[in-house]
This record gives sequence, C-alpha cells and structure tokens, in this order.
Amino acid sequence: MKHILSLLNTPLTTYNNVITLTKLKHYSDIIGFLAYQHRRKIAVEVASNAVNNETYIPEPDDVTRIFAAIKPLLMDEDDQGEEPEAVRSPRSLL
Repeated sequence: MKHILSLLNTPLTTYNNVITLTKLKHYSDIIGFLAYQHRRKIAVEVASNAVNNETYIPEPDDVTRIFAAIKPLLMDEDDQGEEPEAVRSPRSLL
C-alpha cells in the first residue's frame, strides 16, 4: 500500500499544484477505491499542498474537484470507523 500511496502522491509533488492534480481525469475515482485511512492520507496531502502554496482556486469546477479529493476531511464516511481526537486534527487545515 505504501507504494500505491507514493504513486498517488507523485502528481502532487511533480506539479505542486492541486488544481493541476484534480484535472487528472481519474484521480479522484482511483482514490475512491482506497480504504478510508489511505483516502484520508491523500486528502491531507492535497489540503496541505493547497494551504502551503496559498493556491488560488479561480473556477467553481476546480473547487468541486478539490472538495472531491479532500472529502475524507470534509465529512464522515461509512467506512471510517471511530477516530480518536488526534486523528481528527487534520480537519483544522480546512
């Protein structure tokens, strides 16, 4: 799983731009196949990149795609289980 997460982070580190990342046709679809804890790790990376780079999001469609990529940070999901408070802290990125 470590290699899959690394592979999914490659476009983010290569482009260093969440808008470019979310324009990849099936990126969010692939993330959706991961277990909750792994979707969450990717979501934290995406949100951190946007915050650290002070990303300007000009288009509503870009906002929608970014929200899809960080969905585990925005809302509870069926497969997440119970989260201790320390795990919930990445929501403060939002």
